[in-house]
Amino acid sequence: MTPDQLKRLNELSEKLAEVALSDADPKNWVGHGVLPMDLTQEDRGDAVWCRKVALSTLSVLGRMVTLITQAVYLKAQTEMGRAPPGVKTGEERLLDDEVKAAEKEGAKLLRELLDREADKPKVKKSVHGNP
Repeated sequence: MTPDQLKRLNELSEKLAEVALSDADPKNWVGHGVLPMDLTQEDRGDAVWCRKVALSTLSVLGRMVTLITQAVYLKAQTEMGRAPPGVKTGEERLLDDEVKAAEKEGAKLLRELLDREADKPKVKKSVHGNP
């Protein structure tokens, strides 16, 4: 992620946080202060919708914060010359590729050996001169 993208994400998350605070405030929900039994069916549906909007906004905000945190952590680790857990360096990827190629070649050789053994004629071995 480029520094410009990270900056824009931070600015957007601040705006989204304000919206999330507004959406999550029960005073802004339909039917605030009214008992559920006094609400009409339409008002109850609108109240549920208000809660869903608040949850959705908080979910998007949470995902953005996670994305920003991961980007900042990755950048810090890269600047310190350390690869974060789960992120492989170029050398590690090359080594993994070599190991996979060797495993593939080993499996191929084993199959060939087993095929050769299966194709050999079965010879009965006599024990102590008895056929």
